[in-house]
Amino acid sequence: MHPAVPLALASALFAFGTAAAGAEELPRITGQVTYENFPRLEAFLLQKVDKSVALDLKLAVNNDETEGNLTTFVLDGQFEIAYLQSGEPSRIYADTGFDLVNDDHYTLQGVFSVEASDDAIGLSEVDAPADKTYKDVGVDDLPTRAGN
Repeated sequence: MHPAVPLALASALFAFGTAAAGAEELPRITGQVTYENFPRLEAFLLQKVDKSVALDLKLAVNNDETEGNLTTFVLDGQFEIAYLQSGEPSRIYADTGFDLVNDDHYTLQGVFSVEASDDAIGLSEVDAPADKTYKDVGVDDLPTRAGN
């Protein structure tokens, strides 16, 4: 073996290890979204406006648009999650990254840029950064409100 080969191999391994060690962790929120834990997801997303977040979520199909429900549906190609509470409902919209599975639940998976307006949160799917690793956090493990 040429004497330079071990040195080159050691340098490559060091560079790879340094890059992996410096990789930024991107939160990936996982689990079943329900009426009870939706406020946790909403608070988390509002903290991530203008940032990226990874999602791997499951939501039951529910077209009941009465108070006390988490309604999910697709209208004009856009996925909507509506948290129907007294007063104004909270809404999350996504144009891509969602699928209807077995006609009983949706999945919302991918890396998204988070945007917010006065009445809704918008999720725009973006390419997953190559240099990021993921830190899985269950939706039930999110704080109950911002800052907790």
